[in-house]
Amino acid sequence: MPLSDFDEQFIRQRERLLKYWTPVGIVLVLSLIALVTWFWLQQPQMISPFAISEALENGTLPESSLRTLAFLMPIAMMMALSLAAFLIAFAFIAFGNERKHIAIIHRLQQPSSDS
Repeated sequence: MPLSDFDEQFIRQRERLLKYWTPVGIVLVLSLIALVTWFWLQQPQMISPFAISEALENGTLPESSLRTLAFLMPIAMMMALSLAAFLIAFAFIAFGNERKHIAIIHRLQQPSSDS
């Protein structure tokens, strides 16, 4: 059974996106690793709760850093919650695409009415 123009266009789009995902995904992962490494080495108080705890216990955490961290915590929480919302939205989109794939497969598996 031949595919409709809509289905063919959809499959071409998916193939194009899949082709570009591997290099884009690798760049994103490497960028994330670089960012975490930079934070860990240059600004450990921004990423490591152990560095904060140690600085608080030793009394070496400057008040300006404490104020900055207190200001950034709500922003970080909003970003984390926004990320969770976006991930859920993308999951709905991904499952919608999978439903389309399954529908195409089922149409292709149906016996042709020409036989």
